[in-house]
Amino acid sequence: MPQTQENNHQPSAGRFFDEWQAESHNPEHSAEQSDAARRLELALEGGSLGFWDWNVATGVVDYSERWCAMVGYSQEELAPDFSTWEKLVHPEDLPKAVAAIENYFAGNTGQYAIEFRMQHKQGHWLWVASRGRVFAVDDDGNPLRAVGTHQDVTDRKLTELALAQEKDQFQSAMEYSAIGMALVSLKGEWLMVNPAICRIVGYSMEELLATDFQTITHPDDLQSDLGYIERVLAGEMPNYEMEKRYFHKDGRIIWVLLSVSLARNPDGSPRHFISQIQDITERKNAEIRANIYLKELERSNQELDDFAYIASHDLKEPLRAINNHSQSLLSSYDAELDEAGSRKLNRLVFLTRRMEVLIDDLLQFSRLGRLDTSREDIDLNELLANEVATVSNDEENPEIRISIRDQLPLLRGNRASIAIVFRNLIGNAIKYNDSARKIIEIGLLPEMQHKEQTLHNVYYIRDNGIGIDPDFHELIFGMFKRLNNEKAYGPGTGAGLAFVKRIIDQLSGVIFVQSQPGEGTSFYFTLGSENE
Repeated sequence: MPQTQENNHQPSAGRFFDEWQAESHNPEHSAEQSDAARRLELALEGGSLGFWDWNVATGVVDYSERWCAMVGYSQEELAPDFSTWEKLVHPEDLPKAVAAIENYFAGNTGQYAIEFRMQHKQGHWLWVASRGRVFAVDDDGNPLRAVGTHQDVTDRKLTELALAQEKDQFQSAMEYSAIGMALVSLKGEWLMVNPAICRIVGYSMEELLATDFQTITHPDDLQSDLGYIERVLAGEMPNYEMEKRYFHKDGRIIWVLLSVSLARNPDGSPRHFISQIQDITERKNAEIRANIYLKELERSNQELDDFAYIASHDLKEPLRAINNHSQSLLSSYDAELDEAGSRKLNRLVFLTRRMEVLIDDLLQFSRLGRLDTSREDIDLNELLANEVATVSNDEENPEIRISIRDQLPLLRGNRASIAIVFRNLIGNAIKYNDSARKIIEIGLLPEMQHKEQTLHNVYYIRDNGIGIDPDFHELIFGMFKRLNNEKAYGPGTGAGLAFVKRIIDQLSGVIFVQSQPGEGTSFYFTLGSENE
């Protein structure tokens, strides 16, 4: 056990022992020994020290009132002999306490000083710092009389034990942690490192402890790291975290996520840094590769856009020429053309215009999701109100009734893309509807089962139109797939639902249809997990 340090506010037991020893060996003052002992006892008890006076030859021990009270007894309750002390000392501590006495009596140690546990009358254990000296010996040098003190050091001892336990736990955590952990001096020297950090950087524990973190830090990252350290030491921030590079022992560069906090002394002054280090080399390399692929994809997309634009322009140019020549023939030679000739030229004009529309749709489809990636909060109720207002003013379809059954939520996304979804589905519900009164219902289902999957926040658009044969429920989402002729249901390229499907796919949503011929159509869709 470590020797108890003297409290500056308590009387020095050693000083009183010296005075007592001087008076005990002074023949002129032998009659005053009892008074000296009494003064010593009172002084010690005034300093919260219990006093014991042991007649080694007889085994009789005089325990002071304070000594007895320390363990919860009165003087009358404790027998004045050595066995009383033996019974109160913790069984685990008794052998070393007795050994300390024997070593002192044998002259192996300069003084008797030890800490041990004693049982209080109420059953709990307290820690005691015991000190003593021999004051009388026989002619052979054997001790005849010894006196000493007891001091209750339970609070201090429990604190020491708790700190020791915390230290053991910290060292155990360091040793077995999969994360690199280290204590680093204010100058950057490694003070303590665990096996994980040794594995990360490839150095042995001895090699790391002989150097500092600056030595193995990549020079491009060092100044940033040192800058953070200065701010922590200045009290501007309690800790910091950064990604940085170390040089592995074999020379390769490794990436780590470094987390650093500052440990302080009781007076608040900086003590050392506590660092946690995680190897993120694999993740960082993946990010670097992803950035390379992203730049390559951006370049490829730009080339695709350029190609699409050029192809569109080059394809449209001869179409415009064909269209212009056909109209010129119709205008200049109308009187000379028979009915079949006029019909064929008009058909040629129609086909060239249709081809231009197909080219525009194809170009727009190729660019979906790449032209505008901005995101904003979208009020669907406001968005749909604008779409419905546009349709309601259609003089060609005065008998259209569109109802929004539910208060729709606020979602985050690209407004133009979301508008395309609703605009095309509403447009189809109107276009492919031969009812005298066209009824369209828009709403939101909190939950719906689809193909053994539970979907949340499912939007729907229902109509009382012509319906769709189940055999074509998947086909209708293909590019340029149209089931009905233009003569009956007006012009179109069949790209609208392909646009809708592509946008919803990009949002990680789903879309499907429920319909039967002559029974109307219901489109159900989600707008991605983020908005569910």
